[in-house]
Amino acid sequence: AVLNLATRIVLTPPVAAFAVALHNVPSYQEDGSWIWVYTHVDGAEEQQIRLRGLPVVGGVEWQMRVSDSAAHPPFANELWFEGTTHLDGELGDWTFYDFTLEGRPAVGRLEWGNDSDGEYLILSALYGDDAGDVLAYRHDAPHNTIDFTDGADGSQAYIRWNEADGTGSLMVPDYNGGAEACWDAQQFDVDCGGE
Repeated sequence: AVLNLATRIVLTPPVAAFAVALHNVPSYQEDGSWIWVYTHVDGAEEQQIRLRGLPVVGGVEWQMRVSDSAAHPPFANELWFEGTTHLDGELGDWTFYDFTLEGRPAVGRLEWGNDSDGEYLILSALYGDDAGDVLAYRHDAPHNTIDFTDGADGSQAYIRWNEADGTGSLMVPDYNGGAEACWDAQQFDVDCGGE
């Protein structure tokens, strides 16, 4: 539940902004790109989202820029995220920037797609105290996994479960002395050796 909430907090704003921008009619640019603009005005305050899509071989390169006259301090046309999608959006990546920090550093990366291990969604921290942390979700029916790697010390934690029968296991530092803990189809604790 905590991981689900954290992921929604991270993903909801950019996904919502992307969707809102795409609902507007784009304008074609001389460089071959398309720009969607969404503007919200409330009195003297104005927020704007500018989504730029450039078709490339096999995909689209994206940039999302934002402006907010009501922010303190106000900002205009700042790069929020950029990335590329392929296969009609089934494969892609976005890199997020924090334009409120000096140098406007890349602070996070989101990747999604499908490979030999199934569908995946990977969130990576690129800046600050969490730099190097990686949270990866994978789904290869009926198997599901959530893996976390701590960039500071390389420690790992995971949750694995089978959606067909409800069995699974987890290993996190603060539970069961850091050893793997398993459960059966009724979600009762069982020995991980299968005995």
